Amino acid sequence: MATLSQIEEEDNEIYAYVVLGAICIGFLLLLTQLYYANYDLVQRLHIDIPFLDKHVFSKEGMKLLLGDSYKVRNVVLFLFAFSLTSPSKGEKPTSLWRQLAGLGISVAVFHCCRFFLLIPLTTVGQSLNILGSLISAVCILSYCGRITRFYLAPDSSLNENERLADGFEQTTELIETPTSVNWKYEFSYQGKIRTGYINELAVYRASFVIGMPGTGKSHSFLDPAMKQLIAKHFSAVVYDYKDPTLSNAVYQYYVAYKREHPNSPLRFGYLSYVNINHTYRCNPMKGISTSAEAVNFAITILTALNKNFVEKQGEFFTESAKSYTAIVIYALGVLFGGRYLSLPHTLTMLSQVPSVLFPVLKLISVLYPDMKTLFSPFKEAYDTNTLPQLQGQLASAQIGLGSMSDASLAYVMTEDEESQDIAVDLDTISSKESPMLLCLGSNPRLGAVLGLANAVYLTRIANLLNRKGRNPTAFFADEVVTTYINGLDNLIATARSNKIAVFLGFQDFSQMVRDYGQKIADAIVNTVNNVFVGAVKGKTAKELAESFGKKTVKKISKSITEEGKVTTSIAEHKEDRITQSMIEELSQGEFVGRVADEYGKEIKCKVFHGKVIVETPEKEQRLREELESQAKSECESEGRPYLPDETPWMPKVRNWSDEEIKRRLRLNMIKINNEVSDVLLRLNEIADTYKILTHLTTGNDEFCLRHYLADPQNPQKRINLFVWLEEAYRIVWRMEELELKDDILSSEEKFLLLLRDVYTTSYEGLQQILKAREQYHAMDLNSVKLLIDEYEDEYGTNLVNP
Repeated sequence: MATLSQIEEEDNEIYAYVVLGAICIGFLLLLTQLYYANYDLVQRLHIDIPFLDKHVFSKEGMKLLLGDSYKVRNVVLFLFAFSLTSPSKGEKPTSLWRQLAGLGISVAVFHCCRFFLLIPLTTVGQSLNILGSLISAVCILSYCGRITRFYLAPDSSLNENERLADGFEQTTELIETPTSVNWKYEFSYQGKIRTGYINELAVYRASFVIGMPGTGKSHSFLDPAMKQLIAKHFSAVVYDYKDPTLSNAVYQYYVAYKREHPNSPLRFGYLSYVNINHTYRCNPMKGISTSAEAVNFAITILTALNKNFVEKQGEFFTESAKSYTAIVIYALGVLFGGRYLSLPHTLTMLSQVPSVLFPVLKLISVLYPDMKTLFSPFKEAYDTNTLPQLQGQLASAQIGLGSMSDASLAYVMTEDEESQDIAVDLDTISSKESPMLLCLGSNPRLGAVLGLANAVYLTRIANLLNRKGRNPTAFFADEVVTTYINGLDNLIATARSNKIAVFLGFQDFSQMVRDYGQKIADAIVNTVNNVFVGAVKGKTAKELAESFGKKTVKKISKSITEEGKVTTSIAEHKEDRITQSMIEELSQGEFVGRVADEYGKEIKCKVFHGKVIVETPEKEQRLREELESQAKSECESEGRPYLPDETPWMPKVRNWSDEEIKRRLRLNMIKINNEVSDVLLRLNEIADTYKILTHLTTGNDEFCLRHYLADPQNPQKRINLFVWLEEAYRIVWRMEELELKDDILSSEEKFLLLLRDVYTTSYEGLQQILKAREQYHAMDLNSVKLLIDEYEDEYGTNLVNP
């Protein structure tokens, strides 16, 4: 038995033959009438047919029929009209009205051609009648075919995915607010191409733009968003993975803004590891002073080095590396007022041998309880003098960080003491008094090194921005998975209350899971409210298609009964508003997505699908050409080529030659190494004394002035109590020279902390020492020195070795 589809195909084929027959009859009738009406010309051309002349055209009935040209042509048009009921092959026309107008003109010409017979020159008139009639007849059939394709034939200009998307209403109204971002786009609905607007009213509820390379994420969405938000007085942070592409755009918008608002305090900053002559300088770790901040940056640094670190937190070696890195950061933050705390100094310090660093770190931790907690995983190894065994614990920190040493990174990430006007203070980016547009450049060729640097920058910026009472700020991170932003999920979750518009760009959900871990990736993706999607594949496309919801469609079904009757039923059912295959086959510049609205500014149609229109006003184009021309002129004057994707448009802040750049970067690296060496030398002098004191305890004899402190493991090693106190006081005194940050402890409080740290034998012994200090008034360094001098004069012996 034939199937329903086969029967329908056979019916359609039969009907197509019927239509073709009607058209053929119409043409035959037209040719016959033209033969009859233009017989003189036919004879002159010797194409007459005697048989037809004698047996057909000689009949009186035929003369009456063919003699009325107007009626014949109406019959021909009636037969041609059958073509309007059967679809033809070809592309669907864009405008129905244009085809109707063409059909009307063709019909008018078809009828008017018969008046050519009134021309006195018979041959000319009949020739024009034949040619005009045939050409207009062909045009009539052509326009009929186009009209049928418009409303009967499948839409050949849209693929299956686009036809499915054609079935839902979208926003055509432009809705602007003081903080909105709007994109113009074209979409297809009910057979028409319409102009709509993507109105992102809730910019503080985060946005992500996802799509494979070449889909137009930056050009279609991020670039227009930057332009609009800067014009609306936002501060901005822009992570430019392909430096200086986005940075040039931001600088262009900054110049345009300053020309419109010359008195605005808005500033521009640019950090680049490639364009040294254009870069500002900034120390992102400046101001870190708590263990929580130190741990946060340790996680950031280690995760930027190894994206698997985030999934391994809690494991022994992972926690050891984190604690060790955090201790070093904390120590640099409190030593010498924190002026040596930077990422380059941290990397240099971490490259030192643990046996050199640990006595220093242990000594500093005595005065800072939160640092002492960080040191606890290493306390046993330190107390038992088995520091070499720690090498395995710390390898993941030392080996990875050792490969990150880079001269340009070291230069950009340290402060410029001489030129404060090109020094960037991250805390002022979102200040109302002096807001900033800051661009962070990166480079795909130096992905690992610069990914680490930018991870530190972006993590610090995210923490500083996420506060109340600041200037509205936009946070753009294109290709966000090429770096690691610790706390990004928290930034998104709290951005609305702190007026931060977060825009993230990446290629696939799997990248986010790989680099941020499943839990954090889920938190990021599920808390973003504004979604813009270009072409993506597989699981990502499937998940996104499901998130856009369903639409109600009417489905017509036919069935055949046993008697051969065909019954038709219409049912409504749900199907994906935007399908997986549609997302996978989007062209460049085509996007689907969903936007969130705000209270009082509700959007009826939140889901969209169409081609984004990026318009460049003439004024903006002139400014772009002006900046580009300036950059070209500068390159020509320096004898180097202008590279559109590599040459910055912003002015230089220094004018060094390539050789001078190398020399300056090298000198800066030497300076950093020397500073770390000097810090360690000064600390090791104190730490050596500290190590001597740590293992000493009271002797076995009755405790008195003449007795000593000794090492239970080495009875020959002994030291008089007064000498011991002198060394302890000396440590406290010399620690004053370290300019410890937030140093609120008195010398007495520091001594008591030191005593409790190094003397752990017994509580009774500790009380004996404290009692002896009071009894002999040995309360400070000077008083102890006097007691030692008196004792040595009285007994004629050296207290160091009684």
